[in-house]
Amino acid sequence: MRALRLLLLSAAVLALPWSAAAAAGSARSSYERALARERAIAAQGAATTTVSDLRRLLASFERIPRTYPTSGYADNALQKAAQVAEQIYARTHADADRQKAVRLYDWLAREYPASSLARAARGSARAPPWPRLPRPRSRRPRRRARPMGGGLRRARRPEA
Repeated sequence: MRALRLLLLSAAVLALPWSAAAAAGSARSSYERALARERAIAAQGAATTTVSDLRRLLASFERIPRTYPTSGYADNALQKAAQVAEQIYARTHADADRQKAVRLYDWLAREYPASSLARAARGSARAPPWPRLPRPRSRRPRRRARPMGGGLRRARRPEA
């Protein structure tokens, strides 16, 4: 019985490096697929890219750190996801999209503090660099404000 336990324990120990390598390969392939999707969207051009395309891209980048949190690709995927969330916010002006980007930057800074991307993520989570853009103005002409006092008055000329 003791020999069987020892055999199972040694098999488990020997299988660990293989499972870690398989997980890294899966994270790599997932990240490369997401990058390929990002390149395809960029090749389409901004005019033909829809918000739903960007949301699918965001989900594919966000899935990587959830599935493979110890992978070396997780921090890169979080940064890409936050950048895509910024692009979505620039199009929709929805506060939920802005908060999503801030949460992703915060997640990157909190979970991967040793990453080279963590410092920039901390700054982006505190003060997002993307301001809220104003809505386009209507094309109606603006009304001019009338001067105080009921309008312009002509000065009377002194009679000579």
